[in-house]
Amino acid sequence: MNVRSTGKRLLLDALPPAMAAYLRKERVSWSKQYRRNRRSLAAAISSRSFTKALTSKVREKTVVWESFSGNGALCNPEALFRTMIATADYEDYQHIWVLNDTAWESPFRSEFSAHPRVSFVRHRSRDYFTALETSQYLVNNATFPAEFIKRPEQIYLNVWHGTPLKKMGYDIENGADGARNVLRNFMSADYLLSQNSFMTETMYLGAYKLNNVFRGAIIEEGYPRTDKMIGPGAGDRARAVLRDRGISTHGKKVICYAPTWRGGSFYNPQSDAGRLKATVMALRSALEDEGWIVLLKAHQVIVDQLVDDPELADFLVPNDVPANDVLAITDILVSDYSSIFIDFLGTGRPVLFHLPHRGEVCRRTRHLPATR
Repeated sequence: MNVRSTGKRLLLDALPPAMAAYLRKERVSWSKQYRRNRRSLAAAISSRSFTKALTSKVREKTVVWESFSGNGALCNPEALFRTMIATADYEDYQHIWVLNDTAWESPFRSEFSAHPRVSFVRHRSRDYFTALETSQYLVNNATFPAEFIKRPEQIYLNVWHGTPLKKMGYDIENGADGARNVLRNFMSADYLLSQNSFMTETMYLGAYKLNNVFRGAIIEEGYPRTDKMIGPGAGDRARAVLRDRGISTHGKKVICYAPTWRGGSFYNPQSDAGRLKATVMALRSALEDEGWIVLLKAHQVIVDQLVDDPELADFLVPNDVPANDVLAITDILVSDYSSIFIDFLGTGRPVLFHLPHRGEVCRRTRHLPATR
């Protein structure tokens, strides 16, 4: 009996009811089992890769760089990497960048693909697991996966991606489960980078309860991405990058609208594309005759909701362009409770808070901007 033929449904209808029901049940069961086996196989591959890597020698002077689970070369890791790759003291170091499938064809990878000391691995590939367990230095602005085990010979620097105004970790009601892997990464780290004392106290020591239990060092020295933003030539570089991506800011004053994501889960954010587009269109309509250009820098977890809209092509900043590059040429920042505004304060230029969902902000944050 060929149960894969196009006539399978007719065949089942012709069988006695009990036999047909049995075959239908088996078909559903095999489908479920197939999906279950695929998940088990992926887990087994990652487990074997980690096990093999854990018995391999740690490679000295090798650095793994990861931003937002491979979503691009962004944030503090990107800024640190560019400093390190250009510094003579580190010319004998090898660098491994983690990129996911979306970021694999990015301009950043093209820029460094021929560099003799830079290589790339796909997020959660076998090469990724090997690099993660055999490189001496690990740098991440978020978290490594739950399978990660830091070896004694490794040095892990976590350079978290911003000073959070919204509640984090155990400050969220029933937040323990969501905090699990973040806390595990923090406890594995040798160094935690802090942007300021507020971040140290409220996030590291408070929301994630590291006080008296974290054995590493909290480095409260500001952010590399901010140094890059206000450094020499930052504005010229940013305008050139945007020009190459089809966005011209020449001779114009720049308003950057950069809200954070909304919803209850970072991994399943609320769709907010319509409101973001309407806000930007309203700003453009009011200001485009006054010599301004309005740029939208959407949060990386929602940018996919916007990227295919042709009406946004001239002012939606691509995800692979670091936010702080855009801030370098921004005259006025419009945001909500995104931590990006804290970076922008270093420029001394104005920040405007647009809070169309004020009630949600009050529920999710410790306090509104400018109330403390």
